[in-house]
Amino acid sequence: MSALEQEIYHKFGLLDKDARLRVIARLELEAQVDDNSLEPMSPQEGLDWLTNFGEYIQNKYGNLSYNSVDLLNEAREERLDDLLGGG
Repeated sequence: MSALEQEIYHKFGLLDKDARLRVIARLELEAQVDDNSLEPMSPQEGLDWLTNFGEYIQNKYGNLSYNSVDLLNEAREERLDDLLGGG
């Protein structure tokens, strides 16, 4: 057992019964969340997640007039104008 684990165990022993039960429940919940987040997605699951996320953004914010490519092109055009003295 590491020093940190020993310290946690010691502090846990200082809690009353109700507090111990709350801490145990919280730690079990955290462990489940960590376990779920470590499962890798297949390429198809990843694509499905991204598609659903895109639909969520579209539904929430509507049709966004700019995207990252448009903004990059605009920045390039402005920089080219600055370099050529236009503008």
